[in-house]
Amino acid sequence: MLIIYPNKILKKKSSYLRKNDSFNNFINEANDILKLNTNIGISGVQLGFKKRIFAIKYKKKILFFINPEIIWKSNESNFYSEGCISIPDFYTKKNRSNFIKIKAFNLLFKKKIFFAKNLYSACIQHEIDHLNGKLINDGLIAQFGRASV
Repeated sequence: MLIIYPNKILKKKSSYLRKNDSFNNFINEANDILKLNTNIGISGVQLGFKKRIFAIKYKKKILFFINPEIIWKSNESNFYSEGCISIPDFYTKKNRSNFIKIKAFNLLFKKKIFFAKNLYSACIQHEIDHLNGKLINDGLIAQFGRASV
């Protein structure tokens, strides 16, 4: 079930996924959503699964990242237009590193190193933000909160 903002679950930090945790429901739901929608990524928390896992659509495949960690970011960055399936009809520009290197486990719990650039770098950073309880509208909420005081 897709979690929609302002559900407080979206602001909770996800815990690490262990080998013996069951995550087949997330895999099935993520596959369905990514195949049927134009978005290219979804995190566990967006489907009510509060573990550190996300999926992205890449070259007609769906890749899963378990317990991801960004281990390097380029200093070169751009503002990318971002939307979020959990915040319908909301778009903003976020400054993201153009290149990242992450380590994560695949679905067989084998450690992998991944490199991503441009759109996929931004997408992965967006999904990791979800795992840390951050949303693309967080800065805007703070701005509007200060402005209305």
